Amino acid sequence: MLGAGTSPEHPHLGLDPDRRGLQFNFSLNNSCNLTSRCGASCLLNVVQPVVAEMSESRRWTAFQELLESERLVRFLTFCEKEPFVSWQFLQKALTAFHDRPVGRRPQAVGCITNGTLLPSHYGWLSETPFDWCLVSLDGMSRSHLRGPELWNPAFQNLLELRRRGGARVIGVNTVVTADNVDSVVELGHVLIGEGVNYWGLGTYLQPGARGRVVASINPTQTIELIERIADQFSNNRLPVVFEVEPETFQTISGIDTNDVVGGPWRLEHPVSSSFRVATINPEPGKWIRLRFDGQLIDKSDLLTVGVLEGRFGRYEPGKITALIQASARNENSAKGVIA
Repeated sequence: MLGAGTSPEHPHLGLDPDRRGLQFNFSLNNSCNLTSRCGASCLLNVVQPVVAEMSESRRWTAFQELLESERLVRFLTFCEKEPFVSWQFLQKALTAFHDRPVGRRPQAVGCITNGTLLPSHYGWLSETPFDWCLVSLDGMSRSHLRGPELWNPAFQNLLELRRRGGARVIGVNTVVTADNVDSVVELGHVLIGEGVNYWGLGTYLQPGARGRVVASINPTQTIELIERIADQFSNNRLPVVFEVEPETFQTISGIDTNDVVGGPWRLEHPVSSSFRVATINPEPGKWIRLRFDGQLIDKSDLLTVGVLEGRFGRYEPGKITALIQASARNENSAKGVIA
């Protein structure tokens, strides 16, 4: 998927209002059961270099560092490419997470998944549940990037996961284009009807000049899409977050992200009571992903084709702890910006 994919800030998660922490994406593999189907429509198929995965023992050492960083991590997100391809590691990690007292572990743990593999794991997930789980649905079935026949099982699997106690908060990530906006609006009403807790949207991204991944439509078109969707979903019980590029965020909010020092991991601007636009805080160390090959990357690395070495270099024991503690030292309030 080329587009949305941020973690939900949701009141049901009981997040710490005083410790806003950082977003840490933890990659489990470079494999997905839908890779051949998605092809070039998948961001990870486009940007990631062909290199070996890090060893499982080294990955486990990194995960233990995250656990020991405790509340300094706001969101621990399992991702990339499909976390349930590596379900044994995922189960072990969630068990370790739940074995720690609530005040001595990351504030929330969740995953981003295509949803098709969930049914095989309802049992153990009910015993070691996610705080949140997001499934990607790009409008209704007719505009779903992975094909119309996978839309309904993915959505029903997400609803069943919550019914069985495998996640407290469930949400949907959606890619918006100029062509699928009618389908996206229809999807929003379905999500409200089914009691989904969170909806994250973003514009379709594509490779641009100099190997950078950029929005497929210009800022003016993006704002037009946002206005149309906000008109339908500005005042309802479903929290809606539309992720945009920093330039578009500044146009809408008046906030230059480069002027924000010590703010939260995600900068948000309320359009209405239930609709927000957001962008990732560009300050180093607010958003970190441990990639499948052991490189510690930031958002810019993720949106650049073929990056071999991440902003923070290759993981070595102790490096994650140092990065998280450095980010915590820089944490401060940012007037006019919420998370």
